Amino acid sequence: MKNSIILIKSVGESGVSSCCSGVDGLNGKDTVKTLYDHIKENHSEFSDLDILDPRNSFLTFILIKDFFRFKVPFLTALKTLFSYSVPSVIVNGQMAFKGVPTVEEFEVFLKK
Repeated sequence: MKNSIILIKSVGESGVSSCCSGVDGLNGKDTVKTLYDHIKENHSEFSDLDILDPRNSFLTFILIKDFFRFKVPFLTALKTLFSYSVPSVIVNGQMAFKGVPTVEEFEVFLKK
């Protein structure tokens, strides 16, 4: 089964076509675009790679689909559904990062 990543972007970030916009570009943190580009280039095992605006009404449905698809425990699913922040990284239906990690932090997470 292919893996899934949902990148929840900052409201000020305009998506993958933008560069260094939004709050994520501060303090040396990577932007959602940088992380998206890295994943797209280096990790073909993630067939579902989505960048979503937190105001997107389908975000809840996409999360619920991943909860069932990856058999996420009920309490973990509730925690992910109701505690994600903006920006966030959700991997296989579970909260991986609150905020956008650097590429190095993301690589360390994948090796776990």
